[in-house]
Amino acid sequence: MASKYSQIDDVCPGRIDWKIKARVLNLWTIPNFRSRIGDGSIEMILLDDKHGRIQATIKKDLLAIYRQQISEGEVYSFQNFFVSEPTNKLKATRNQYKLFFLKDTIVEKISDEGISKFAFNFMSFDSILNKENESFMFDVIGHVVENEKIREIVKPNKTMKLLTFVLEDLEKKRINCTLWNAFAEKLNEAILDATTLNKSIVVILQSAVTNTFNKIHGINNNFQGTKIFVNPNLPEDVEYSQKLNDIGSYAQIITQLPGPVSMSDEFLLTKRITVKELSISPEVGFFTMLARIIEVEFKMQVRVRDRTGTTSLMLFDRMVKLLIDKSATDLINPSNKEKSNKNLLAEFEAIIDKELLFKFGIIEEDLFSDWDVTYTVKRVTSDEGLIKQFKDKHFTRDTDREDSDMTPTTDKSNKRKRAMYISSDDEDDTGEKPSKVHPRLVKIKVEKED
Repeated sequence: MASKYSQIDDVCPGRIDWKIKARVLNLWTIPNFRSRIGDGSIEMILLDDKHGRIQATIKKDLLAIYRQQISEGEVYSFQNFFVSEPTNKLKATRNQYKLFFLKDTIVEKISDEGISKFAFNFMSFDSILNKENESFMFDVIGHVVENEKIREIVKPNKTMKLLTFVLEDLEKKRINCTLWNAFAEKLNEAILDATTLNKSIVVILQSAVTNTFNKIHGINNNFQGTKIFVNPNLPEDVEYSQKLNDIGSYAQIITQLPGPVSMSDEFLLTKRITVKELSISPEVGFFTMLARIIEVEFKMQVRVRDRTGTTSLMLFDRMVKLLIDKSATDLINPSNKEKSNKNLLAEFEAIIDKELLFKFGIIEEDLFSDWDVTYTVKRVTSDEGLIKQFKDKHFTRDTDREDSDMTPTTDKSNKRKRAMYISSDDEDDTGEKPSKVHPRLVKIKVEKED
């Protein structure tokens, strides 16, 4: 049995009687992704007096033993544990190994002020932007120069908060950042306070991760594994703020606030995007698109096309009523249950191949989705005068105008696109899946507007 402490950097596979003294620099839980009930593990980053770091894991079957014994920020003696190479793609530290608690791992709380409470290891913006840290969590420091208004992302059974902002370093390099939930709320409160007091906001993110889109790298928090410090009055940010003042820089906070906008301004002054551009390189923000609805799908999701391709848009109840003079609520009213599929399909006949102008938003989450994205429509109009102004503004060539007509083909192979339906994975009365060659209306789900 080991009697003296080993340094974290000396720990390696081949034995289990290791004994180390370390501070729990960070502690977080990982959900149980299989059962979706409870936690699947506890993850920690341990730090010793030589600034050696290693990730430690307590697996699900040992959580009841160790959960109450360990607290973030405290110093402990850890003895008897298994060491191996990490198998997960994202590593919490640059240590080539990871330790795992055993049933007979001994944990003792001790007092040792010789171990740093934070031990930041900042990565430069250049290193982040040059993709030098994709496999590891890292620390970063900078000041906020731009931010968007905090937003809510509504998903089945949960609502998430999202805040996107831009950090700048002392060399005036910038990097895009995204924070979720409690992290987003904490920084948003600090931004509101700093705006009132007209002061800079220095942010330290510990154990952050990168996100990548179109070869452009940004920063995210990693669930609860990341820690955020906002103007924390630590030596690191005090030194940073002093340098910021010395070079005469300051934090420019830009918050986009909603205001009354006319319909013509809303459609004509918003940046235009095509279906093809959506599929190749979208960006966060609001956009307009001139397109025709080619099918209505589950949850009042409509399939539209312009001259560049097809995509999916989500229409809320008031927009459905505007287009067909009948709300989605009316369509699913119990009194309508006796209607045949044929009659229900006829409700939408008026908008098939009808040229409409849509305004919709793209959020950060859309950019990194592994699935086909459905964009939520903020406003829609069939006003012919406004559509003509839109064409005059964006379609400058005769070929553009010809393409914008989007005359539907009469080819029988395109018959499915001409059919109006709401798709579903539900089975019909015979136990078979609804056919997509001969689509049928199954159900419409009405979602509340924000």
